[in-house]
Amino acid sequence: MAVYAQPGLRLIALDVAGLATVQTSLEKLLAQEHENKLVLQELKSTPPEFGVYKQTGPVLLAQDHKEAHDNVAKRLVFIRSEKKRAQDRIKTLQEQVTRVSSASRGLCTLRSTHLARIVEAESAVVAGQMSVCFSSL
Repeated sequence: MAVYAQPGLRLIALDVAGLATVQTSLEKLLAQEHENKLVLQELKSTPPEFGVYKQTGPVLLAQDHKEAHDNVAKRLVFIRSEKKRAQDRIKTLQEQVTRVSSASRGLCTLRSTHLARIVEAESAVVAGQMSVCFSSL
């Protein structure tokens, strides 16, 4: 029985590690979403004739107000789709961890029951041998 329990435990460890990675990714996406929402609010609140600059490396480049607005909106759409994908992946990994841990618990219970039956059988054999020994006296 231990042969089956060990791979299950390894699967749980892998799924938990994967889950932590995806959760970290989701946290980054949430921060990016929040930041881009703020930028979009700023762009909406400023008049189109105000200058908008985009930092590219150490240089600030002038950018059209409408173009900047559209780029941030597109970025938000992308971030939201990635966020949804990460949330779905987290849900899938959590279900896998639950399923594997339930199976492992089931195997442990089965193993414990099996060991208890072996102990009972050995006790019965020993008790039977003892009665044979005493009856021959």
